[in-house]
Amino acid sequence: MKIIRNLFILTAVVFAVFYFSSLSVDAAQNPNFPAPTQCNGASWDIGAPEGVTCSSSVSTLGALEQDYKATLIFGSPSRLKPDLNSLNQFCKQYTQDANSYAFLASVHNYCTGYDQNLSWWDGSSWITIPAAAGTLNVQNVRCATNCGMGCVLRSSKQCFGNNVYWYDSCGNRGELYQACSSNQVCQNGQCVNTVCSSNSDCGTNGYVGNTFCQSGNVYQDYKTYTCLNPGTSSSSCTSSTEAKLKQVCSGGQTCQNGYCVQTQELSVETNQATNISSNQATLNGNLLNLGGMDSANVWFEWGQTSSYGRETSHYSKYNTGSFSAAVYDLSPNTLYHFRAVAENSRGVSYGADRTFYSSGSGQSSPTAYAGPDRDVYEGQSVYLNGSGSDPEGGSLYYYWTCTGGNLSNANNPQPLYTASYVSSTTTYTCTLRVTDNTGLTGYDDVRIRVLDKDHDGSICPISNSTCYYPDSHIYLGQTINSCLNDYSNKYYKVTGISSDEIKITLNWSGYGCNLNYLRIYDSNCSQIYSDTSNNWTKTWQGKPYSDIVIGLEGRTSNNNCSFSLTAERVSSGGMLERFSVEKYVKNLTKGDSGFYNTINADPNDLLVFEIRVRSNIGSLTRDLIVKDTLPSNLIYKGNLKINNVSVSGDARGGINTGDLSPNQIKTISFEAQVASVENFTYGTTTLINTALAYSSDYSDTNTAKVLVTRKAIGGATTIITGITDNILFDSLIIPLIFALIAVWLFKSKIVSFEQWLDLKKEKYQNYRSNKILEKKIGQIKGKELFTR
Repeated sequence: MKIIRNLFILTAVVFAVFYFSSLSVDAAQNPNFPAPTQCNGASWDIGAPEGVTCSSSVSTLGALEQDYKATLIFGSPSRLKPDLNSLNQFCKQYTQDANSYAFLASVHNYCTGYDQNLSWWDGSSWITIPAAAGTLNVQNVRCATNCGMGCVLRSSKQCFGNNVYWYDSCGNRGELYQACSSNQVCQNGQCVNTVCSSNSDCGTNGYVGNTFCQSGNVYQDYKTYTCLNPGTSSSSCTSSTEAKLKQVCSGGQTCQNGYCVQTQELSVETNQATNISSNQATLNGNLLNLGGMDSANVWFEWGQTSSYGRETSHYSKYNTGSFSAAVYDLSPNTLYHFRAVAENSRGVSYGADRTFYSSGSGQSSPTAYAGPDRDVYEGQSVYLNGSGSDPEGGSLYYYWTCTGGNLSNANNPQPLYTASYVSSTTTYTCTLRVTDNTGLTGYDDVRIRVLDKDHDGSICPISNSTCYYPDSHIYLGQTINSCLNDYSNKYYKVTGISSDEIKITLNWSGYGCNLNYLRIYDSNCSQIYSDTSNNWTKTWQGKPYSDIVIGLEGRTSNNNCSFSLTAERVSSGGMLERFSVEKYVKNLTKGDSGFYNTINADPNDLLVFEIRVRSNIGSLTRDLIVKDTLPSNLIYKGNLKINNVSVSGDARGGINTGDLSPNQIKTISFEAQVASVENFTYGTTTLINTALAYSSDYSDTNTAKVLVTRKAIGGATTIITGITDNILFDSLIIPLIFALIAVWLFKSKIVSFEQWLDLKKEKYQNYRSNKILEKKIGQIKGKELFTR
């Protein structure tokens, strides 16, 4: 018995080893199914997954539709679709072993097509549908169990991709545990928050701040963002800023305020002569630029022709601004030429030639003003802003002559000038002659630079290879309302810019029009500003120091974009300097030939005050009000005139002079009289007269001085002019006392009258004898010379 029992045990062990070793397959499960043509089908050896060893197996209890455990899984009557995933899922559920696999299967064909179902696993649930004849099905299944001995499910969580999965103790990945969000990273089996995963998470690299000057060129700070320890819980952002070269200033340029600008050259201009009389005048100039030096010598050349021939004294000027010199020994009623000159180590600069007419010996010549110099494009028309004034208040006659271009009316003080077409930029001179009713004449010139559309060097590019002609001018203080269509471009040139700060404002309206660009170029076609944002309002403010071109570039299709473009000069207080006021006075009683800022006067003198309001912008100033404030002891006498035309009203209460046109000068004059002598103390009294001009958005003031002197002669006075302050005593009593003293001296013989007469007689005889002797000596010397 013991031997039989041992043999039985040995046989069982051998069988078990043989059986279990047969369940271990060193190959992946066979995905290929047999295709039996017979209804009884064929067996299919699936095999176990690679590397898996199972210790037992379980077979279904006959056909699947008859196995109660199978019918609990997917219903009855039903068989399995020959699908490896469905077979494995069936085994896991049938054996209640999550590591179970389908090991063997019997595949049949539906020959009769009787009522039968077919089931398969779609990954999350079983799907069962009626099966038709001719389809394959699995009838019997053997499942391998107790596979992967020692592997514990959900043993740990590990990262796969950027998500957390369950892993068993054998290292097999199971189901998803957690999906990490965009700002998280899977690290050590968990989702942790991160600051950054790449440099772009910290910011966008690019230029920051405004351009600036460095080493003579234009630079701008470039900011670079960096992510440290990217994609980890210890990640952090940092940035660095480096100055990068934006533009190299070419020869003839310097870097100023972050832009390349033309190197400043020594520059001087000639202004109108003033204080013109029959024999003298004051020559005026303006030093515009020192050319980067500390000083310059200035003077005037003058004479009766444009060859001049005479010079004023040279003197050093250390700042830009106006300067003057008086010239004398003029001939009456004579035309004189003059120009301003400046010189330093940068060279010599000459102002334009100007002329003036000396007045006659009896009357003063009228004053002509031809208006400011102008820049126009060929074929363009502008109004010249001429005016004149006559010291005697007489009628004036105007006549214009020009070296080029056409005038609408040569006898109109403000005619329409149309520029002729030129092959290159050309400067013409227009001269205004003003004649009064006595024939005396005044002259003034205006220079008109006609710009060639095709060759003007200040036309600016939209790209490095293409240049565009500006559509028109826009003047400082002007607003242009227009449209931009379908990717079109418009360009506007701004001229007459000095060292003042200016502001450009662009407002868009229309669907999508805020995508259009604003670009600004300097006179060398270098871009100094660009706004490509999607803002409806785009602005720029700065000091370009030269003419600029404003470019509006359309970036919208099939749209009609309206815009409002404004250019304005900004003062230190941020207000547009629309106009300026000048105040002058002359003494009619003393016969002053011209107007001055300060004059001398006596009590009762009759004066003429003149207020000049000069427009500084290229747009209209509406309803200009001018008001004058007279100090006490100046009496308003009326005779109010605007541009030499008599008007009603009182300057002291304010008068509406109407609209002030671009670059126009309005002259307001009236008479006033100095109060009588008893209103002044002895010596000099200063009377200050103030003029105010204002509009709805700007105002300016200026003053003129009258120095009134009361003298001690020619009237009753409290100053002692004799021995006492009694006129009767000083003029009668005191002389009588002196006469009585003289008579008493002679009568008392303290002084002998006869002795006094003898002394006088003796002195006279001695004097006569000496004269006779000198005459004789002279005659003798003459004879001796003759005989020789």
